[in-house]
Amino acid sequence: MKKSLLWASVIAVIWCSFAIADNSKIPQRSDIAAQYKWKLEDIYPDTLAWQADFNRLQSQMGSIGAFEGKLGQSSENLYQCLSLRDSLNNILDRIYVYANLKQDEDTR
Repeated sequence: MKKSLLWASVIAVIWCSFAIADNSKIPQRSDIAAQYKWKLEDIYPDTLAWQADFNRLQSQMGSIGAFEGKLGQSSENLYQCLSLRDSLNNILDRIYVYANLKQDEDTR
């Protein structure tokens, strides 16, 4: 019991020290060399292009349901379904990565 309380106290102290850490030592984005910054434009040139892919993904998600109950009928059906799935997954991956990196940008 005493060990648990001790560990809980240690964790609380460490957590609090991070919460009140001095942020003045963090450089501004403009002070960081370009080679150390990620380039979101390599994924999408701008947010409008991201939004276009997001809308395209939303509109195409339902089309995969058209293959329900038909995958075993022919190899062509299976191939088309898997190709569509892969295509949608590629779009989803790009959307996800861009959104998460955009969220983590320095917004000071």
